[in-house]
Amino acid sequence: TRFHDGMTGGYSSAIFVFAPTRLAVVVLCNTATSHTSELAEKILQAQLGMSPEPIAVHKAIKLPADELKQYEGRYALSLLFVITITVEDGKLMAQATGQAKYQIFPESATKFFYKVVDAQIEFEKGEDDKVEKLVLHQGGKDLPGLKLPPAQPAK
Repeated sequence: TRFHDGMTGGYSSAIFVFAPTRLAVVVLCNTATSHTSELAEKILQAQLGMSPEPIAVHKAIKLPADELKQYEGRYALSLLFVITITVEDGKLMAQATGQAKYQIFPESATKFFYKVVDAQIEFEKGEDDKVEKLVLHQGGKDLPGLKLPPAQPAK
């Protein structure tokens, strides 16, 4: 089997070729996601008579806007990389340093996912039951970010 995959500019693609049966699968996606390769592989397996497991898909749930407010703030993943979380029109938005702002969708009370990229954000609470950090799950890595204190007005 030969394959090639990749992502660029918010798009992803994968091609799998199984030469002995002259079978090829091409998947093109208008979202940058690693699921493109996984899907191509599973289609090829099914065509070869195998029974691959279905792909796990994130499903959004509804959370009240006032519940989303607890996640607002700035979270430092490094000295130069911060994710700012805001609530806008009842939607939770995330904006990373140097990037556009995107909606993140809840799949539980503390776990959210992007639809524009294969990434998830999980919020964690401290002993006082207040959100104190988030973890960005992306590219096989789990990157923690501590919630920064609110900015103090200049005197």
